[in-house]
Amino acid sequence: MDRAWADVDRGRRDLDWSIALGEPDDAAFVSDAGRVLLRRMASDLEAFFGPGWLHRAVQQHGSAPRPTLAPYWPSLTKLPGFVNAVGLWARLQLLTLDQPPGVEVLRKNLQSNPVGDEFHHHVTLARLAVQARLAGARVEVEPEKPTGGPGDLRIGRGDADVFIEIRGLGPGTALMDHEANADRARHHLWALESRYKIRWAGDLPAQVTPQWQIDTEHTAREAAESGLPRDVLANDYALTALPEANAAKPSLASPDLALNQGHRVLNAIAVKARQTASAGAAWVWLADNGSLWPLTEFAWYPLAQKVDTLARFLVGLFEDHPHLLGVVVTSSELRFAQPVDNETAARPKGAGIRRTLFNGLVRDSIVLHRNLLVPAQFRLLVDLCASEPTWLDDALHRLDVPSGLGSLVARDHRHLVGPRPRPDLHGLYVP
Repeated sequence: MDRAWADVDRGRRDLDWSIALGEPDDAAFVSDAGRVLLRRMASDLEAFFGPGWLHRAVQQHGSAPRPTLAPYWPSLTKLPGFVNAVGLWARLQLLTLDQPPGVEVLRKNLQSNPVGDEFHHHVTLARLAVQARLAGARVEVEPEKPTGGPGDLRIGRGDADVFIEIRGLGPGTALMDHEANADRARHHLWALESRYKIRWAGDLPAQVTPQWQIDTEHTAREAAESGLPRDVLANDYALTALPEANAAKPSLASPDLALNQGHRVLNAIAVKARQTASAGAAWVWLADNGSLWPLTEFAWYPLAQKVDTLARFLVGLFEDHPHLLGVVVTSSELRFAQPVDNETAARPKGAGIRRTLFNGLVRDSIVLHRNLLVPAQFRLLVDLCASEPTWLDDALHRLDVPSGLGSLVARDHRHLVGPRPRPDLHGLYVP
């Protein structure tokens, strides 16, 4: 498989799903059933997206691959990539099998938007459509609004008929700048570690400056020459260069960053609320892809407090948009240091649902309704959030993989995809 990737890098071969998914016989982390499914997935994904699509999709101005699709490539990301790829294949294959209205529009949108937020949006939409189908609901993908233009999803169960507009919200500029600064600092310090045979322990700076780079190099040199620890002199952080012999467990910590993301969340929901005005009654589903949960005080609230906080925050939004029946806000996949229990917090204005997913990570979902409650619609959306841990196994059963995800993973790797969170599993955030 390394040779196949080398041929792709040198332009001798086009990238296809068989390369991205990897040679089944080389995948030590999958079972015999997983190897059979890898071959099936390569064929089905090639058929869904079309010949040559993957190679075209990852090209950016004829050079570097775009990162959006890499989390679905077990040939590079091993077990996490395999789990992600199975989830992608299962949702697309089940929609292809069932052919709900609008699925061909979804296919064209996925083919046309292989990068960034658009691909993430449509993959999330596909998962929710499959979850609804598995729950016995009627599904229409990308339904037309009465005044024209597509919506995202319409699902129905009994008397409940729910029109949903989906929006993803990624990290803001402040968070991306913060992460970029931390990355620059780490790479600079790692280079000094290699050059002077020392290790660093302490805090990264709030801002990498030329003077900080000079000071750290001077400190690293002193530590190497003296054989003693040396400190970088600073008022707002502590950073120490340790000779390798004294560095048992060196560590670097990013500076604290407290972000108020309320305005971004409110604006994202308000934009979707305006877009759904012509649909009559509608819900907005906000999929947090790294905006609200990380590095905010809100992230540490108990689940019930999160529901109450968002409910108070959205009072004005419901007043401004009478057609808006409710809002669903879901977190990215979260990693906890210790296993957490599933939890449902029923509150006067909605409900919070915390579930451990099939990959061992955790999702918080908050379903809020306006004062005029539509109980059947509210219950359908709560059920959709609560059933997320089981959707993949249910979909696999429909697709003739009756024993589910666990049966596809090698026995000595199954603890990594079980129902308990594993902080050492380096998963990637995918919908």
